[in-house]
Amino acid sequence: MISNYGVEPLTREFTKYVFNNLLDGKHTTIKQFLLNQQYIAGIGNIYVDESCFLAGIRPTRKVSSLTDTEKERLFKAIKHILKKAIQERGTTFNNYVDANGNQGNYLKFLKVYGRGGKPCYTCTHPLTKTKIAGRGTVYCATCQS
Repeated sequence: MISNYGVEPLTREFTKYVFNNLLDGKHTTIKQFLLNQQYIAGIGNIYVDESCFLAGIRPTRKVSSLTDTEKERLFKAIKHILKKAIQERGTTFNNYVDANGNQGNYLKFLKVYGRGGKPCYTCTHPLTKTKIAGRGTVYCATCQS
């Protein structure tokens, strides 16, 4: 852990126990919590929205409202989304390339990010776009509770 930065989510140090301890006593929104690099390092806006969608949890909810089952789903979703994004070399919208000059392919796997107003791939309900912590946020009001 580098000072001022939290645990990295793809390391052995990021366990369910550590994640639950980080969540304890927090009353902010899930999105604000996950974007705060002092808790967990390296989860950007794209991957927060996608992790919340995969976990079936609205990013607008308060951390303190999460059940133990939801915490576990979110923990697993964060790891899954980040591993897949790395496997696909990140997300290229315009001109991002990796160290080898390759564009990221994760864009084609995005379920909610950047798709506000478009139909959810799962239920066809229009995706909701809002702002949380000054960041664009997209979620499905039907699939995410």
